[in-house]
Amino acid sequence: MLGLKDVIPIGKLASCRVCDVIEDHYQYLQWLVSKGLIKLDPQAEEAISDYITAEAAARYYDEEIAPYMPNYHESQRYKDMFHDVPY
Repeated sequence: MLGLKDVIPIGKLASCRVCDVIEDHYQYLQWLVSKGLIKLDPQAEEAISDYITAEAAARYYDEEIAPYMPNYHESQRYKDMFHDVPY
C-alpha cells in the first residue's frame, strides 16, 4: 500500500513519489489502482479526490460563473493574483 511520500514501483512514473505526480498524472494513478497494479492508502486516495474536486470547481467557476460577472474581462488581468486562495 503506497502513501503520499512513497515511491511508485512500476510504470512510467516508477521512482516518482505519489505526492509529486498527483497534479499531473492522477488519471494514470487511478488506472494503476483499477488494474490492481498498485494500492493506495486512504490518505493518498483522499488527496487525489481532493485534487479532482478542486480542479472541477475551478473549471466550473471559469466556464459557468466568471463570464457572467461584471467586469469579467478586466478581472482576467488579475486571474493569477489570488491563485493560492482556496475560495
